[in-house]
Amino acid sequence: MQTHPSLIERTVGATLCAFSRQEMPYEEAEMELVEIIASQIDGRTDYAMAVIGYYVREMLKALAAHQVVLADVFDAFVDAAAEAEYGHTHAALKLSEPISRLRH
Repeated sequence: MQTHPSLIERTVGATLCAFSRQEMPYEEAEMELVEIIASQIDGRTDYAMAVIGYYVREMLKALAAHQVVLADVFDAFVDAAAEAEYGHTHAALKLSEPISRLRH
């Protein structure tokens, strides 16, 4: 079942704000964000979870190092959750966008 978009936005926003203010540990933020996205994937596999987890970790590291701005990270997570209903590759593509801009 798909989660309502406004609930996803609130949860992602609260998690990212708490993480960026160092009120939430890295591991807890990672688990919360992976679950938000993964919960939207029908028939998720271990591989799908690993791919989503990789991009969530990279995004949180970039946010902690101030390499990306909070707004871009928020947009990427919300877009990834919206695209997750089409599969983990769609979600991973959205998550990779801010990170791919760092490497060019």
